[in-house]
Amino acid sequence: MKLWKRIVLIFSLTSVLFQQQVYASPALALAPVFEGVVNRAVGKAIVMNLERRGVMYAANDAVFARTMTYVGNAANDAMWASTAVTTIAAVAGAPVWLTCALGVGAVAAVGAVAWGAYKLTQESATVPGPNGQETPKLMPNGQPEPAALTLSIATATDNPTTPQPQPVPGAGAIQLYRSPLCNASLSSECAAQPVAGPQFPFWMLSMSSTNQALFVMSGADATQQYQAHVLNTLCKPSNNRNNCRVTWLKPIDYQLEEPQPAPPGWPGPWNPTPRKRWYGIYRFEYDRGGPTQFDGATVYLLPNEAYKPPTSTTGTLEDVVKSLTDDDLKQPVPDALIAQLANRLWQQAAGKPGYDGLPYSATDPITAEDIAKMRAENADIRPTWGDMINSTPSRAPGQPVPISPNPIPLTPPTPTPDPKPNPTPETNQKPDLGPDPGVGVPGLENIPSAAEILRPLLNLFPELRNFRMPNHTGECPKPVFDLFGKSIQMTTQCDLAEENRAAIFSTMSVAWLLIALFIILSA
Repeated sequence: MKLWKRIVLIFSLTSVLFQQQVYASPALALAPVFEGVVNRAVGKAIVMNLERRGVMYAANDAVFARTMTYVGNAANDAMWASTAVTTIAAVAGAPVWLTCALGVGAVAAVGAVAWGAYKLTQESATVPGPNGQETPKLMPNGQPEPAALTLSIATATDNPTTPQPQPVPGAGAIQLYRSPLCNASLSSECAAQPVAGPQFPFWMLSMSSTNQALFVMSGADATQQYQAHVLNTLCKPSNNRNNCRVTWLKPIDYQLEEPQPAPPGWPGPWNPTPRKRWYGIYRFEYDRGGPTQFDGATVYLLPNEAYKPPTSTTGTLEDVVKSLTDDDLKQPVPDALIAQLANRLWQQAAGKPGYDGLPYSATDPITAEDIAKMRAENADIRPTWGDMINSTPSRAPGQPVPISPNPIPLTPPTPTPDPKPNPTPETNQKPDLGPDPGVGVPGLENIPSAAEILRPLLNLFPELRNFRMPNHTGECPKPVFDLFGKSIQMTTQCDLAEENRAAIFSTMSVAWLLIALFIILSA
């Protein structure tokens, strides 16, 4: 029975390990590694700020090196600012750059941090205040202590669209995205269009290209954006149209669609059933050196198949990233977060007693514009969210955090010993050990041979050395009986057993082996 218990135990442990592997978050690495991208971004951000402020420095002087070292020490302090920081944002027990951003207060300062189609916010801990109201709980470095992270779908107001040129005054700002009708693998124009996020419930086709579409939040949003799109498309200066205007006969809304007239030559009565749809009817008017000309059309809203209703997940970093994919990790970290991270690390480093690095300016800090310029000028320093949650600030536990605008080796440099030390030691000099104490050479006992060492083991149980298994002979019984005055002897069973001697021997050997095994296991 103990054998079966062991088999069940091994199977259970294997199942537990398999389940842990299956339900592990695909966004988080099994163990974070050092990559140095964010380390360089922090160092380069300081350089961009110094150059913008006109501070003179040399990249190879001692003052600049001390500044980078001080900032690295501040990053190490931020990683271990409190147990709440390491509990919420550690990966496999190791701090990552998001841990440092929480510890230095950068995430709380930015607020809703854009993460592709999502936004990340810090839920801060609170304590009862003197007047009974809850006040933020602060860490030893004076920053709000995080209680949890919240990842939610970003809405249109969280990520404002980028305004496009407006050739017509009052046309409005719109953003064109990749149309769901085009194939990016077949059309370079389609592939060049930005992909809309899942926060938009509707889309409508652009009137200028089937590769472009407008993604909107509601009927009112669609009415406003499509009106601007019509004016931008049909009333360019090159079209020689004046006094362009759009009039909505029916603003875009979910409403009953007007029945269409019967096709020409329809033989019978025409009674189409009206149905509700998202649509609107507009009229476009303009002047061109004569009577007012106008045109119009019906525009329809279509459902966005990738739409996700606004939801949120609150918990640790491992909790909130369970639904993320590899594409989400490739999203760039917002410039505002990198600017806050670098600025606060430098600010805390400059506030340490004895700081003698390059001067930090509280009135002219590192800004998002500095980070945007850094990205534009350095293609290899563009941190992504993968760098924030799967990269450690230091090369190994216990080592200082390297900060530099230049490439950082993935492994710490190994000091090379000087082949010609100075001063050169004298090899012929004998050490002074003092007077001879007069102790003679110690004597050693005789070392036993191998036969002497093994003799006690080889002579164990001498009575068993001469044991011999007694010979056993047997004879098949051949019963004899009298019947009807005749003597009959039965020998058929003996002949049958003799013919199958080998099979019976093998069967009984296995049977006795199993009986012996069960006896041993049940002991």
